[in-house]
Amino acid sequence: MTTSQELMMRGTVMNNGVKIALEILICMLHLMTAMMIGMLQSGSVNKGKEQVVAAGLRDEDDGYDSEGLWDVPVSDDEGDPLFRRYPMYKGLKNMKEYKWEVGTMYVDRNAFKECVTSYAVHSGRGIWFSKCDSHRCKAVCKEGCKWFAYCHKMKREDSWQLTSCYKKHTCSKATKIGIMSSQWLSKAFMKKICENPKIKLRSLIKKAHSKWNVDLTMTKAARVKQQALDEINGTYGEQYRRIHDYAAELLRPMIGLDGCFIKTPYGGQLLTAIGWDPNDQILPIAYAVVEAETKDSWRWFLLNLCDDLGVDKIRWCTFMSDQQKVTLNLNLCN
Repeated sequence: MTTSQELMMRGTVMNNGVKIALEILICMLHLMTAMMIGMLQSGSVNKGKEQVVAAGLRDEDDGYDSEGLWDVPVSDDEGDPLFRRYPMYKGLKNMKEYKWEVGTMYVDRNAFKECVTSYAVHSGRGIWFSKCDSHRCKAVCKEGCKWFAYCHKMKREDSWQLTSCYKKHTCSKATKIGIMSSQWLSKAFMKKICENPKIKLRSLIKKAHSKWNVDLTMTKAARVKQQALDEINGTYGEQYRRIHDYAAELLRPMIGLDGCFIKTPYGGQLLTAIGWDPNDQILPIAYAVVEAETKDSWRWFLLNLCDDLGVDKIRWCTFMSDQQKVTLNLNLCN
C-alpha cells in the first residue's frame, strides 16, 4: 500500500471518529433536555385549562395537607414559561371578599398585618399572629381551624410575599377580634371623627357593632378617638415642640383695615389703619378721607402706608380686613 493510500485511510478513520463523538454528544444533550422537561412536568399540576407550578413557597415547618393550598400561576408573557408575575396587595372596601393568593406581594410587614386584621374584622374570625419577627409573619385562626397565612420577607428587598396559605375556615364567627388594634380602628374611624371631633364614645361602639358585629369597650373606644385626634391635630408633644413657632405667629404686628361713611353735609368715606398690640391696646396708625370706598382709593391708601412704615417692616404684619375691596390690594404691601 502506498503512502498516499495510507493517509487517505487514516483521514477516513478520523472523520468517522469525529462523527461518532458528535452523535454521542447530541444524544447526551437530548437526554439532558428530556430529563429537565420531565422534572418541570413532575412539579406541575393541571387544573382544567390553567397550568400552575409549585414554586416552593409553602410553609415547610407545618406539613399541612395540600387541599386548600394555592400555588403560584405561571404566565406565558414574553414566551418564557417560567416567567412569573405576582399580584400586588390591594385592599377592598369589604375585606370579607378578599381572595388569598399565594405569591401576593406586600409593601412591608405592616401592610400584610393590616390586610390580615381587616380580613379578620370583616369576616368575624378569631385570627391571631403566631409568628411575627423581622423576616416572617404567620397568621392562624383559633384552635381547631386550619386557616393560616404565611408571609416572608423578600431577599435584598423591603417587600414581603405570601408564600403559603390555607383559605378554608372550619370555625364559627367571633365577636371579639384580638388583633383589632386601636390603631387600626383609628384609621377606620378617621373620617367620622374628623367630621365630628366631639363624637361620643358610645356612637363609636354602636358603629363598630353595626358595621362589623364586633364588641368594643369604652376604654378602647377612648384610645381610638384620641389616636385619631392626634393624627388629625398632632400630639401634645408635637405642639409643645413648636411653641416658639406659635408665639412668633401670634406676636406678629397686627393692622386692621376698614372704612366707614362720614355723616356730614359733604359726605365721603373714612379709610383707617388701626394697630393692635399684645396688651389689647388699640391705636390709630393712619387715616384718610376719600370720596368713595373703591379699589383705586384703597390702592392709593395702602401704597402710602407702605411708604410711611417701610416695605421690609410691613410685610411681616398680619392684616385684618372686612374681606371686601381692600383684600384685592393687600398684595401691594407684600
